[in-house]
Amino acid sequence: ASDTESESPGGENEESINAYKSTVGAAADLRIRHQVRALIRRYNTVNPFTLAALSGLTVQRVKLPAGIRGFSMQGGKIFLSRYLLPAQRRRTLAHELGHNILGHLAENNKQKLNVIEPAAQLFAYYLTGEINYR
Repeated sequence: ASDTESESPGGENEESINAYKSTVGAAADLRIRHQVRALIRRYNTVNPFTLAALSGLTVQRVKLPAGIRGFSMQGGKIFLSRYLLPAQRRRTLAHELGHNILGHLAENNKQKLNVIEPAAQLFAYYLTGEINYR
């Protein structure tokens, strides 16, 4: 998706949220909600940068190829494009934080991208209230 889409006012798109929920399933959606709530309660913040740091994750802003906003690696490393605007950085980090907290980076994780990405999107949505259009 284009950068202009990610900057849409309000950031929310009920149709997208419902599609993500349908893809991951009701039980996983509820688990994601609980994990976000627990993380917020544990650290008393919704700031994804603070949450990443307090969770032991390292966030670096780097030059990434066009169209790549960020990615996570095993070992607690998150890379964000240095060209993102502040709101894009916040949403992209929330998405990548979701991958880390939800266990998507485990070597034995066999889940398909069509489930992992919507799960990370829901995590980011529950944390920030905004959709991170990819």
